[in-house]
Amino acid sequence: MTKNPAKSQRVVLGILLAIGLIIFLIGLLQGFVQLVNIHLPTIKARVTNNRVVSVSDGDSPTSYQPEIEFRYTVRGKEYVSKTLATTNAISYPDAKRASDSYSPGSEHVIHYNPANPGEIYSNAGYTLDFFSLPLALLGVGAVFIAVSLWFGIPRKAAKQFDQKFVQKLFGWVFALLGVGLLLIAVWTAYATSRREKTWRAVDAQVTASRVHRYFRQGDGRHRGSLYFEMIAEFRYSAVGREYVSPASLDFTSSKEANQARALYAPGSRHEIRYNPGDPNDILFYVDSSWLASYIFFGVAVVFVLFGGTCLLMSRRKPAKKLRATETRVRKTPRPAA
Repeated sequence: MTKNPAKSQRVVLGILLAIGLIIFLIGLLQGFVQLVNIHLPTIKARVTNNRVVSVSDGDSPTSYQPEIEFRYTVRGKEYVSKTLATTNAISYPDAKRASDSYSPGSEHVIHYNPANPGEIYSNAGYTLDFFSLPLALLGVGAVFIAVSLWFGIPRKAAKQFDQKFVQKLFGWVFALLGVGLLLIAVWTAYATSRREKTWRAVDAQVTASRVHRYFRQGDGRHRGSLYFEMIAEFRYSAVGREYVSPASLDFTSSKEANQARALYAPGSRHEIRYNPGDPNDILFYVDSSWLASYIFFGVAVVFVLFGGTCLLMSRRKPAKKLRATETRVRKTPRPAA
């Protein structure tokens, strides 16, 4: 009994379409929830504590998130609640820098749920970090839907899972992923450029500096690496107030970290940049966001080129086979003996 390849293909494409629709709908729902959170009421809250918490999943590498504790008052009642300053788990240096920007005693604008004032968000906004999960779900769902619809369009004749089908499948998947990464690269570059133009420069004095050692766990095959974090605390004036906020820079050697500490010795003055929307958020070094944009752009170009190559190969017509022509062989009479 022979299997029907066209029917098998329709079943697989139907499953891909169902998975894509489910993932896409979850992404839409998550995006709607994030939009609702952005429009929640806001209130000024004072930071009472900040720390970096580790997030480990089995044998996977340990990642980190900055956890911030706020004290605030809603309708005459005082609350003390904790929230994460980032949506996704990140590396220790990034988590530490995010945590340092919420120094104890500083005030920040947060969003709170009026139905449950203990539920707060410190990173709610139209940012890539806040919408990373719904965007990722929408992207994955769109890829599944696009692939299933493209190959589910009726053709003149049912095709098997041959080489061309595989080439088209890989082509569209990698091309769409490449376009998504390209959009992320453009957004990251835009956000970096906008920050460089809008963040204001100010003269600041270093009040304290130190070097912190930490160990970043490996992935099972590698034991991990020792890193050195130089933390400097700056005093500066912004929007008519005086602020004292820490910032940090990560190094792979103690020599470089101590050299940076000597450069930012207590009492020295340096130009820093602060976020006008949150003056506690400062930068005193060259930001690496441009590097992230370049990485996203490079990977996106590779994905698009690979996907485009696969699509071109799938459209290439096979070489025409020479049809065998029937030739009549004339029998020549043998000469008479």
